Amino acid sequence: MTTPVLTPTHIPLPPPLQVTGDLKANWKKFRQLWDSYEIVTSIVDKPDKFRVATFITAVGKDALDIHNNLPYKSEEEKQNMATILKLWEEHCKGKTNIIYEQYKFNNCAQQADERFDHYLVRLRELASTCDYGNLTDDILRDRIVCGITDNTLRKRLLQESSLTLDKCVMLCKIETEEGKPNKKYANEIMATFMINGQRIKMQVDCGATCNVLPQKYLPVGTTIDKSNKILSLYNNEATIPVVGTAMVLLVNPKTMQENSVPFVIIEGQSTPLIGSRSAQQLNLICVQHHNIAVINEPRNIQASLTDKPMNSRTDVINAYPDVYQGLGHMPGTVHVELDKSATPTVMPPRRVPVALKDKLKTELDRWEERQIITKVVEPTEWVSCLVTVDKPNGKIRVCIDPKPLNSALKRGHYPLPVIDDI
Repeated sequence: MTTPVLTPTHIPLPPPLQVTGDLKANWKKFRQLWDSYEIVTSIVDKPDKFRVATFITAVGKDALDIHNNLPYKSEEEKQNMATILKLWEEHCKGKTNIIYEQYKFNNCAQQADERFDHYLVRLRELASTCDYGNLTDDILRDRIVCGITDNTLRKRLLQESSLTLDKCVMLCKIETEEGKPNKKYANEIMATFMINGQRIKMQVDCGATCNVLPQKYLPVGTTIDKSNKILSLYNNEATIPVVGTAMVLLVNPKTMQENSVPFVIIEGQSTPLIGSRSAQQLNLICVQHHNIAVINEPRNIQASLTDKPMNSRTDVINAYPDVYQGLGHMPGTVHVELDKSATPTVMPPRRVPVALKDKLKTELDRWEERQIITKVVEPTEWVSCLVTVDKPNGKIRVCIDPKPLNSALKRGHYPLPVIDDI
């Protein structure tokens, strides 16, 4: 006897197919969602008659006329799911002109203010219809080298004798800082320093939190301390391999002033970088703190450059121990008033997945032990829903959804402070 397969009703249908605009792109997205929906709901294992009915429901009324007028050869084909998908594919995509698709790809150049990651996405999308096969990565690499707007970066890429697509993309992301427009800004701050008698141009980056120096500029014999640091670009989407950290003696050729500066040492040909803190300590820039509204006073920016930086979470906790103790209780007691005309609401309990029950009980017991919550065993007029969410670290986040209760609370009206009041 065959075991019946029940379709989960809590999984929503894919959004209807948009028949206006770029039909080819719209169908590609709809088809991906439809294939996934069939798998997660087990519809893919059901008879074609059931699958076709579900497909017609999902595709939407705007696309129904197209569906009914596809070139079926017989009535049987109208109930054959494979045939229907094939006809839809042919209708939306049409016959691909490979020469024209390759022509569009080979003429795709980066726009003046276009971010490199956006340009890369455009190239990959165009390449997907060019039928390059195993040569796709190599041709993508070549198109990037030819199409980027930065001539300096192009020269650097051309100097790489064994340039792969991954390496090409990494170098482009590093040079353009993954998200900044790929162009040279007229207001870049460049400073010249001497390291071991060699003059080196360094970029002063007020947004950088550390100093960066390629290993090739490091004097011979300099001690490199191992580090587990992860050097990432400002949006955290790309990382740069780190060799270690080292103290480097910088000499300002204009003032002949010497300073020992901490650097993160990396591989490659990147431009050396002076971060915000060191730029202030070296008197390259000045921040007018009296013009900035801050909660805490800034640390003494003229502290010695040789001070050991805080490289780990432990260093930060040790430096500010009072911040990481206790539960963060605020003084006083909060008093809330209920609208007397409000009707008390008891929300039904939400089902907790079996896999989370033990974690939930452990968390609630911990809260009760620390007097964050109190166990209630007698009848009460107000009951809110419990919400449990998985956290990336494997633990759970527990909170309540007090929407009915919030609606019944009397709101206090107070003027919001402005900067001048503070």
